[in-house]
Amino acid sequence: MYANLYLKIAERLDQELNKTAVTAIHGKLDFIARYNNQFDTDDQELAIPEPAILIQFLDTEWKTQSRGIQQGDTLIVLHVGIDSIADDNYYSSNKDKALLIDAYMDLIHKAMQGFQADCSGSLNRISSAEDSNHDHKFVQTMTYKSSITDNTASKAAQLTEKENVGIEVVREKTIETPTPVTPYVIP
Repeated sequence: MYANLYLKIAERLDQELNKTAVTAIHGKLDFIARYNNQFDTDDQELAIPEPAILIQFLDTEWKTQSRGIQQGDTLIVLHVGIDSIADDNYYSSNKDKALLIDAYMDLIHKAMQGFQADCSGSLNRISSAEDSNHDHKFVQTMTYKSSITDNTASKAAQLTEKENVGIEVVREKTIETPTPVTPYVIP
């Protein structure tokens, strides 16, 4: 249900944040994963390469559209972590480095605002927050709202599936797809 949207969001973040101009300033994004409290567990927090983005899907209230197709509004939270031992004190000589998280969050928002996958509507940011419960790590979240569609229970999805090997499954019977024959015309 959420797998396709997760992969599309991860692909978009990878494309936009691993551009040379971005990685030269912020480092290469090597960790995008589903959220599972990784920043809140000391042993996992230390093992995560940074910058890191964790994607969380919050509760979705589903409404049936027709024949097993459902649509719902969901909240998608991006948890972003960047290691920082720099000092963000206004008088610090390295405050610019400490404040890079804000520039990185702007780049993430630019990539996500209005982004639309084939199974979702456009993402629209509704909130952002700082999580200040971490040592030498800046963690911020941005929450987006989007409508999503789930057709895994639809009759069409159950009755017809196309395999990559040229076999079509119809009502649990396997039928080999015939190879097209080029007609020969006598001149």
